Amino acid sequence: MAIFLEREGQQDATRSAMVAYPLRNTLSEHGAVSRGICTVSTDRHLLEVEECTGILRGEDGSLSGIDTAGRVRRFAGDEMASMNFWGFTPDVFPQPGRLFGDFLRNMGLDSLKSELYIPSAVTSLIESGAAVVSVLMSNGRWFGVTCREDRAAVAATIKEMSRQGLFKTLLSKDVK
Repeated sequence: MAIFLEREGQQDATRSAMVAYPLRNTLSEHGAVSRGICTVSTDRHLLEVEECTGILRGEDGSLSGIDTAGRVRRFAGDEMASMNFWGFTPDVFPQPGRLFGDFLRNMGLDSLKSELYIPSAVTSLIESGAAVVSVLMSNGRWFGVTCREDRAAVAATIKEMSRQGLFKTLLSKDVK
């Protein structure tokens, strides 16, 4: 990401990037997740991100979740998912700030649990021509704590990565 921003961001302040992962590599074994499902052009530019919620693997191995229209959506698993690993240049930040202001003005008191998803803001920027987002594809496996039961697996993964030298030893001392 740093190399992309250093190279591309200096040439064009509207250039941004995100890292996308195959959906199947981003699921929790312990419960439903929300993921931004990406539509990517053939030249690897982000066209849209749709925030889907309640994504689960069924007992038969099938994947499904709920799209922004409230419909059940089935997934193959190879869809590219955003894990909110974004790279923006400073020139992009005033734009989402305006979108957030609009969001707050339009929210209403009955919407205290409303959320302005970063992917929705980025999609608005793309549609308005204010941003071009390159998609950096990763086949890496996400790990994180979506559900309480994920904690032990995350701790074990961090310890193993530390053992392999991917993290400084100092970090692994805090993981029990």
